[in-house]
Amino acid sequence: MSNADGIKVNKTEQKSVAKKEGSPVATYAIIAVVVALVVGGAIYAWQKKQLKDETLKIKKTAVEEKSTLEKRIDSLKEKISGIESENEKLKNASTELDAKSKLLASAVQIYSDKDLKFSFAYPALFEEVKITKDDKMFAGNFSKNEKVNFGGAGENYVSASSTDILRVQGYLEADKKYYLRVDSEKEKEKDIEIKPIKIINTGKGKVLLVDKKSFVDKDGKIVDVMLGENIAALVNLGADKFKGTAIVNSDFGAMSVERFEEMIKSLK
Repeated sequence: MSNADGIKVNKTEQKSVAKKEGSPVATYAIIAVVVALVVGGAIYAWQKKQLKDETLKIKKTAVEEKSTLEKRIDSLKEKISGIESENEKLKNASTELDAKSKLLASAVQIYSDKDLKFSFAYPALFEEVKITKDDKMFAGNFSKNEKVNFGGAGENYVSASSTDILRVQGYLEADKKYYLRVDSEKEKEKDIEIKPIKIINTGKGKVLLVDKKSFVDKDGKIVDVMLGENIAALVNLGADKFKGTAIVNSDFGAMSVERFEEMIKSLK
């Protein structure tokens, strides 16, 4: 083949030129792909590094928080252990105190009076017995509890219009009944009948446990003996001046009915 100038051109060369003229496009495409791969790889590597760094940071934070939490737990365990130890000490101290309190509460002292010819055991917590006497009457209570007391009247005592349980001379037993001895006048010996709520046998003989409803006149009406809501024990003493006494319990908190009866049973 020849051109206008008569120069012959080979077909093979034409094809080669055509191929050369088309090669830049392919090259650009390859370059673009390579660049995309490089950039993508770089981005992936950066993201991977960032993820790794973030993961390490999270792990580090978690480890630090775990360590802090473990220290707090250990500290709490120590405190709890200390509290438990202190509680155990307090519990032991409380147990000892309860034991001592019970021992002290159960401890008794003995009061004995030669003039009145009687003795009895009473709670040591009440401490000393305080007593006053004259020719007409006597009265006693305790230095640490004045709500538990006793008293009686002598033969020279003349009762007033009202009857005071602490100004009596014991009781009279006749015809299987009991009567309150208020004074020495024979005609009045059976004016007030006693209906005890309980009879307690002691070293001083029968002791009558009474309350405010235990005393009635000849018509069956209740007689007020100034006992209130309390209880009392009527005792025959057999002493020269004083024939009897009444022991009154006005403090059921410090002396229960059962404890009061125990004290009465100790009479001699």
